[in-house]
Amino acid sequence: MKTIQTVKRFWETISGYLPVLLMLIFAMFTYWLLQVTPKAIKKEVSLPRAHIEDYFMKGFAVTTYEPNGDIKAHILGRYARHFADTDNLEIEGPHLYGQSRSNTRSLQKSEAVANVAISNSDATQIELKGNVELVKQDWSTTKSAPITLRIKSEYLQINSDLERVHSNLPVEITRGLQTISADSMEYDNLERHMHLSGNVKVVFGKK
Repeated sequence: MKTIQTVKRFWETISGYLPVLLMLIFAMFTYWLLQVTPKAIKKEVSLPRAHIEDYFMKGFAVTTYEPNGDIKAHILGRYARHFADTDNLEIEGPHLYGQSRSNTRSLQKSEAVANVAISNSDATQIELKGNVELVKQDWSTTKSAPITLRIKSEYLQINSDLERVHSNLPVEITRGLQTISADSMEYDNLERHMHLSGNVKVVFGKK
């Protein structure tokens, strides 16, 4: 029972906005790409079906701002390529950052890094592969240090339409001195439900 309660407390910390922030970052980045890339080829000319990139970017960075000038989202990468046959965008060395304020005016910051990120055209299906790390910080106005939660895995799949996060590879979730590990993870943000399977362990650190 204590393990179940600990898992619930861990996930309630990020259930409200971490997946949503990641979706927002990718959606804004995809929209920006559509604005800066050339117009589509005329209808009578069919796009090649071979799996080759039709446009790319190197060493790019995109930042969006709130009306008051605060940074809303930032994404950078070493290389981004688009494939016409799948309409997917692949980013090497992605670094994603987003921040927002809650109704209580506390500041939430989220960062994600991976070796590769793959997104479909409307950013509803996103895959993070290789050395994936998500870090969420909650800066309460009444506390000098943030509440930090960290998720590590080699793979995360995010469905923004259904607000689900999935990994079929081992995950590690850390909050303060407490750590939860499992062989796989399924999280449904709409239902506020998380399922950890495999070799599930909870470690309570010493102060």
